[in-house]
Amino acid sequence: MAGKKKAENKESGKMFKIAVKNNPNFVGKGAGGVQFANGTAVIPDGRMVKWFRDHEGYEVTAVGAEGEGEGNGTDDGKTEV
Repeated sequence: MAGKKKAENKESGKMFKIAVKNNPNFVGKGAGGVQFANGTAVIPDGRMVKWFRDHEGYEVTAVGAEGEGEGNGTDDGKTEV
């Protein structure tokens, strides 16, 4: 069952930008091995998106489907913790 859920997340194609609120210049690996550059990371939908939403110090923003870039410039999907 877990394998099926993983495949569904990859098929959704949703991407999210994670920003470190208290260290906008952070470069390195964060929770779950997520790689940050200049305080931001772009990751696919999945458990790490939920993790960053549930923990203080991160801003999570939906940026569209995989390969679409930064979205349409609106704040839709933005979550600050």
